[in-house]
Amino acid sequence: GATYTFTDAYSERLGHQPLDFLPRHRAEAWTQLRWAKSGGGRARLRHWGEQIDRGTTLEARTFVDLSVFAELHRSLFVSARVDNVLNEAYYLRAGVLAPGRVLSFTLQNRFY
Repeated sequence: GATYTFTDAYSERLGHQPLDFLPRHRAEAWTQLRWAKSGGGRARLRHWGEQIDRGTTLEARTFVDLSVFAELHRSLFVSARVDNVLNEAYYLRAGVLAPGRVLSFTLQNRFY
């Protein structure tokens, strides 16, 4: 799947891009695969255009994210996710670097 958002915000007092952290362009594309009934994976490409943070322009950035999931038992699920696979350096806020690559693991049990 894919999605694209174009935002044209304007204020007579503040001009174009009057709202902090509202990129003009934002896009995502993803694909998901299933392995039998027990698992699957997903790859996602995200792009955020330039953003303003208290008068400072934050550069546009693009990320690759990957995740896998599996049902180990009727009530036991496991998943792993890697955000920012390529470890791109970017600023979350003016002067604040993002953490880079982030790994997440989840083990979930359903009780009946």
